[in-house]
Amino acid sequence: MSRTAGSSPIESVSIPVHIESNSPMLLSGVPIEMINYFDVDTKTLDDKQRNKLNDIYSFLNDKSKEGSLFSKLRELELKLGSTEIHEKRYNKIWNYLTISNKIKEMEDERRLMER
Repeated sequence: MSRTAGSSPIESVSIPVHIESNSPMLLSGVPIEMINYFDVDTKTLDDKQRNKLNDIYSFLNDKSKEGSLFSKLRELELKLGSTEIHEKRYNKIWNYLTISNKIKEMEDERRLMER
């Protein structure tokens, strides 16, 4: 094939195809889509961040709650409102879940005492 001035060789381009899957791609137990959703750099993801994201994923992945992972996540974010200027979105959700779990544990303990 001869090339003329101003022409470029034809390159093959791969077009990504979205494949539905029941099991998301995980990075240390956390779906990559969720890591990207919260704009966390996977190269600098530390144990503390990973644990928080994993806790959020476990809560949202609870089978008793209806809807997809991201619809539940978005619903929770709307419920909690916007974050403070320097607060990360996943921290606000994780703090809410931590407090909710502690309240549930204390209510369970109180019910046991009432018997």
